Amino acid sequence: MYQPVEFQIEDPAFAEDLIARHPFGVLVGISDGAFGAAHLPFQLVGDGADRVLEGHGAIRNALLTGIPDGAEVLVVFSGPHSYITPGVYRAEPDVPTWNYTAVHVRGRYRRLPAADNPAVLERTVRHNEAGAMGSGWSTSTMSRADLASLARGVVSFRIEIDDISAARKLSQDKLQADVEAVEGHLDACPFGSARAVADDMRAAEVRGRAGDPSTDPSTWLGPLD
Repeated sequence: MYQPVEFQIEDPAFAEDLIARHPFGVLVGISDGAFGAAHLPFQLVGDGADRVLEGHGAIRNALLTGIPDGAEVLVVFSGPHSYITPGVYRAEPDVPTWNYTAVHVRGRYRRLPAADNPAVLERTVRHNEAGAMGSGWSTSTMSRADLASLARGVVSFRIEIDDISAARKLSQDKLQADVEAVEGHLDACPFGSARAVADDMRAAEVRGRAGDPSTDPSTWLGPLD
């Protein structure tokens, strides 16, 4: 993951919280010699060194059935994000950019036995029904026969985690006046995703930079001739 120093997050709790709140990730792997990607729900399962990322998807998805056991994969999770127009800056001119939060999980793909599918589906439902979008629905409202029938059509898997990296790009590379201007602009936007970015900026207690930003090309390419 590309992580300028201003945006690096080393706290494992941040990554775990983002995955819990935004569990719909993108699995990237190689199947039959070609890259593929699948948009799937995930949840973290287990504790400590035994913690894994668990997911499932349609058995007709060739990526899920074609990734070799033990192959390296990447899962990308995105939090709220928004375009940032330089027209709102007050302190210094700059170019358009994007504010976002993201987590990358790299690990080893392990397909689970079909007999585990019902339990994986139950854990997935329980995790997401406990969130803000849940209604309290449970797989217990289904007959065991119906659940077993549906479970036949999925592939469940776990990813043994090798590395988790996280980034939070929320205008930390801007001067304080521009941080405040961006936050105010996002608050006034009609899109919920933009307002969610403003909420993330407040939660992160973003403060403007004191010196030159590492994101300025002059810091690594030198001054323009």
